[in-house]
Amino acid sequence: MCGRFTLRTAARQIAEFFELMFDLVEWDTPRFNIAPTQSVLAVRRTTTGREPVLLRWGLVASWSKDTSMAAKCINARGEDLANNRVFRTPFRRSRCLIVADGFYEWDRANPKKKVPIRFSLADDNLFAFAGLMDRWCAPTGEVVESCSVITTEPNALVQSIHNRMPVILHPNDYDRWLDPLNQEVAALQPLLVPFPAEAMRAERVSDAINNAKNDVDPQLAVAVVPPRLRVRSLFDEDDSSD
Repeated sequence: MCGRFTLRTAARQIAEFFELMFDLVEWDTPRFNIAPTQSVLAVRRTTTGREPVLLRWGLVASWSKDTSMAAKCINARGEDLANNRVFRTPFRRSRCLIVADGFYEWDRANPKKKVPIRFSLADDNLFAFAGLMDRWCAPTGEVVESCSVITTEPNALVQSIHNRMPVILHPNDYDRWLDPLNQEVAALQPLLVPFPAEAMRAERVSDAINNAKNDVDPQLAVAVVPPRLRVRSLFDEDDSSD
């Protein structure tokens, strides 16, 4: 799954990378520990081109009676989208890019201590998760626009830590993913694959990210290497020398 991520990149760079003709001043504060139910920056396609939008992380289907399902819908399994009642319509009609520059998972090899690992691109560049979005209207008139991050099987780098990873789309596939006229499952499903492991890196980071309230400290996303810490199978094929 994907339960926390980062977006430290300046708004100007985000606008340039995603070819956005909008002022992103609302997102010019670096985020180091974005958590479910919070607002996340996404990109969607409109009749005038790509548009940035703030979405609540945790999808609420348009037909829902309330928002209680959101906590269970922060992620959507890529293999099940076409048949899942919550996600099948957004998969065909309401796809988005969720903007990020890293995500966290926890190594649970030691049952007494979860070790946070930050995954990012090897060049530390921006990227986008494949996302789904929906629009829910409350009886009071309140409108909630929300989203889910699509997940897939892990690549070789992530698999020693977790059995799922978020789908990271290649920039060449952004237009195909965002195109609202592209509603063919057969054309979209091939995009939902693991990102190449060789193009990513993994780093042990501060335990402070375990608290979702810690979000603005740059040190949260900085690699730390306590004595004798080894991340299982990420960097070494043979640990017998330890």
